Amino acid sequence: MRRRELEVWIGDRRLLAQEAGPEDGDLVLHHEGTPGSRHIFDGYIEAGAERGLRHVTCSRPGYEGSDRQPGRCFADAAVDSAALADALGVESFYTVGVSGGGGPALACAALLPDRVRAAASVSALGPREGVGPEWLADAANENQEEFDLVGKDDAGLEAKIRETAEAWSEIRTVEQLMANLDSYLCEADRNLSSALRAHQVWGCGRIDADEIWGWFDDDWAMCKDWGFDLDQITVPVTIWQGGKDLMVPPQNGKWLAANVPGAKLKFFPEEGHLSMIDRHYGEILDDLVASAGDL
Repeated sequence: MRRRELEVWIGDRRLLAQEAGPEDGDLVLHHEGTPGSRHIFDGYIEAGAERGLRHVTCSRPGYEGSDRQPGRCFADAAVDSAALADALGVESFYTVGVSGGGGPALACAALLPDRVRAAASVSALGPREGVGPEWLADAANENQEEFDLVGKDDAGLEAKIRETAEAWSEIRTVEQLMANLDSYLCEADRNLSSALRAHQVWGCGRIDADEIWGWFDDDWAMCKDWGFDLDQITVPVTIWQGGKDLMVPPQNGKWLAANVPGAKLKFFPEEGHLSMIDRHYGEILDDLVASAGDL
């Protein structure tokens, strides 16, 4: 499948991105989870190509060659997304955000209403202050421990992320992957396609435990003010959530669906965090196109 590397400058800050899929296809701007990069999963690209869609995704600031932007919030992702679309000569696009990419996708929906056709937030956290005490209730202990440090102990948060990054960077087999992620995974997440498992193993091998600032800044962005109000959103939005998700508990998806104006909720009681995108990405793309057609 055709892939093309992009270098986009926003002021004096460099953003690296990758475009893939049919050259003349309508654009899906994909926001990957945390930690993430511009190297999008082949399965997503293939699902898009089957529908005449191409993808672009970036290494968010602080990840894999993209300059860090300390203190960034989700609203800043809309600026970067607009710059990416401009670099491709694209006026309007769809956007989908997975896990830690959900907030950036919603930022695009809120702040780029003349450019975003439709948006999807998949297995993503809602605002910590909005969802309240139940925000990470029933999540994996590791997630709770990590996010409990945000706003309380920056040195501890850095150490926690670095420890996890070091462990994940040594993953070279599917068996090692599943062992390292075991406490995060429900039954559905333990039965992923071999293709997605292989992509995750490959992605873990690219993690640099000395360059964890994209991850660090993502955690902060998820916990602080997002830089926009959800009630600014006027474009079609669908919230996708699994009922067995141990990384992003289902109350987050339900809260977002209730608080994003006009949002639809696609709730799958038996799906987890990773199984949602593994099994339903084609449906997510179909829904984006259909939702935009309703305008």
